[in-house]
Amino acid sequence: MLLREYFKLAANGTPLKTKNGKGFSLVYVDPDNSTDSTFKNPDNQAKMKKYGMEFLPYNRYIKNLGDIPSAWGWVLWDGSEDKIYPLIKKFAEEIGNEETPPEGSDKRTMDEVLSSIEHLKPLILQASSEIASFDGSEILKNAEEYKKKLSMGIGSKETMEALEELARFRAEMMKHMGHPLSWLNTILVFFQKKDASDVRSRGEWKKMGYTPKNGAVEIVLAMPASFKQFYGAKYDEIVRRFLEQMEVASISELTPSQKLRLDRLTRYPDTSKGFKTYIAYDISDLVKGENAEELPTNNFDWYDKDSDESEKEKILIDACIDFGKSIGVKDYLFVSSDELGKSRGAAYKDGIIRIVDDKKNHGLLSTVVHETAHEIMHWEVVKNTNPLYKGYYKGGSSVRGKEIVEQEAELCAWIVLSGFGYEYQQQHFNYLANWGMNANNCSKVFDDILKVADFIFKGMVKNTPKMKNNKQMNNNI
Repeated sequence: MLLREYFKLAANGTPLKTKNGKGFSLVYVDPDNSTDSTFKNPDNQAKMKKYGMEFLPYNRYIKNLGDIPSAWGWVLWDGSEDKIYPLIKKFAEEIGNEETPPEGSDKRTMDEVLSSIEHLKPLILQASSEIASFDGSEILKNAEEYKKKLSMGIGSKETMEALEELARFRAEMMKHMGHPLSWLNTILVFFQKKDASDVRSRGEWKKMGYTPKNGAVEIVLAMPASFKQFYGAKYDEIVRRFLEQMEVASISELTPSQKLRLDRLTRYPDTSKGFKTYIAYDISDLVKGENAEELPTNNFDWYDKDSDESEKEKILIDACIDFGKSIGVKDYLFVSSDELGKSRGAAYKDGIIRIVDDKKNHGLLSTVVHETAHEIMHWEVVKNTNPLYKGYYKGGSSVRGKEIVEQEAELCAWIVLSGFGYEYQQQHFNYLANWGMNANNCSKVFDDILKVADFIFKGMVKNTPKMKNNKQMNNNI
């Protein structure tokens, strides 16, 4: 069974609202992946009613909403999440081998991936007819196997692991911000070469001085068959901003890869003429020419791995841990990188934070603050421990998306560490860019988490040895 969520429900193009003007959402058990007995069996119906479910879309709020299949589920409206989401979690834990989705999972992502896979099929068949050396059967096979994992549904271990695998792959691809791939092409690469990191066409690599090695893996990508060029003031503004970003005075000073980036920025796709497919290669399958442009591989540092540990970091790490435990975090465990799936840390719904067992430097301090911010803002453990902290809770990634919660936690860590005198923190901004932060959304996220950062900073100050030993100063913080 799948749990699916539909946002901003509308009838005939008009958003559905309550009498108070609040918007509706539906979360329902997908009948396409359930049997008739799911809905008709009296025992199942009793269980569903126990968790507050109704038979949708017919209920006391919505009358025969078109295009929404009949199924058991929940009606949500603005402000009802705190009451209803715990019921959904309990139901997910009870059916089959399902469990509550871990942090980083996104219900909407599953539907987006399933839809993308369906869009890939005609492109793969097109590539088979356009590219003589290409056989799309293996890609289709990989896509179908991945779909089977998703069919287990949100909450199942198989689906969660499949989505996490894709999220890690996408994050790796996004590190190479000089050559971002579209979502559809990212999925295409995922089904062809899962250890890829920087994928470009043969022609683009040639301009940069690289050629495919013997036996290089050919990766099929798709692009609009036609592009249109920006002109006039729009073009001039794009060029001006890009040159400023690259810190050069003219286009002639750009490297070959930077010129290609600028060329992409100054054009936009004309999808009316369809798509074309082409062969691309990952940087791991290339031979570097004598005068090739220097390209860093996999060194887009998103945490400080080089600085030495000092007594200051040890004190602040302990202070953050003591503060976290004082507000409801149950424990901080230092574990191996392998146990964390090569990540630096993770916050969980059980209130336990796991941190990589590494040297206690600026990078590890940042991770401890980052994961503590996750527990406060994105899990319900802290707010449920003490109602005073409820205002700091913002909702997890399963509702709001992985990108926004990662931006919030990392920006929070940057603000807190800035308060303790850490000035050079470029890795924070690399991490934020990796999760899609830009000038348009930075100010909003900053405003939203400023109070949380202040809460953590003051809490850490109170838990430093000096402040613990001075109760009067402690009370004045």
